[in-house]
Amino acid sequence: MMRVRGRKFPQTAIYGVPAAGGGGGGYVGPGDIQTFTLWSGLRAYSAAKAAATVALVDLVDQAGANPITINCTTAGALDASAIATWVAAHSVTTIKVSKLYDQVGSNHLAQVTLANMPTLVANALNSSYGMSFNGTSTQLISTSSLSSQAQPYLFSMLLKAASAADYGLVSIDVGDFGGFVSEWKSLGNIRSYAGANIDVAISTNAWHAVQMLANSTSSVLGIDGSETTGDDGTQNTENANLIFGQEGGGANFFNGSLMELGFAAGAVSSGNRASLNSNMHAAYGGW
Repeated sequence: MMRVRGRKFPQTAIYGVPAAGGGGGGYVGPGDIQTFTLWSGLRAYSAAKAAATVALVDLVDQAGANPITINCTTAGALDASAIATWVAAHSVTTIKVSKLYDQVGSNHLAQVTLANMPTLVANALNSSYGMSFNGTSTQLISTSSLSSQAQPYLFSMLLKAASAADYGLVSIDVGDFGGFVSEWKSLGNIRSYAGANIDVAISTNAWHAVQMLANSTSSVLGIDGSETTGDDGTQNTENANLIFGQEGGGANFFNGSLMELGFAAGAVSSGNRASLNSNMHAAYGGW
């Protein structure tokens, strides 16, 4: 495998301003860099979505009651003031995520069982909220309505794992071992798999911007702008069942936190992958 060193770009602005507490310039989201088939996260997909203050997430309290939809602000950030008002009004002690909106289409990532919903936590990454998955139960969010997609295709994620263990990350159509699956492995590696493995060492208990391009022998696994090229197989997605938090229908569930997840059809250029990495770092305070 060949490794190409990337770099973090300045957190100022062609790649986006900090979503919380930032200043200067207009909001830039991942959708202003690359067109995605599905994109869900705790900020706006694009400048246009920020201007429209679109819905980002549905929440319920610890009893599964008092549902609320939280939008973004015109600055692109999750509306923390609306969350604080809701928490105070209903004496909320634990915030559960029932839906993460697909800002591109209608493939929303959802969970209907209270015990299996991730938790929304404050100050997960600098001053921004994040979604926490506990790894000890079937905590996951999913959609089953994506169209099939031949390679190449890309997953873009911003996440951290609590420790080095076997955790499922994202999978799409892995019935009969077809499709794509990503895992966080106990040896401290992150893996992309579409019939073959690409494994790259990654640190735990730290945030990482991850880009996974499935493209046969020209596949790429990028972590914080540092890319490893190789062959992760030739499998396409077929039946469009995308899950975050579980190892392709297996028993390993994610223990860690997630800020955003995107799926893009087609060959995403190296320049756009670098820009997506930089945009993720800038959007949450230049971590």
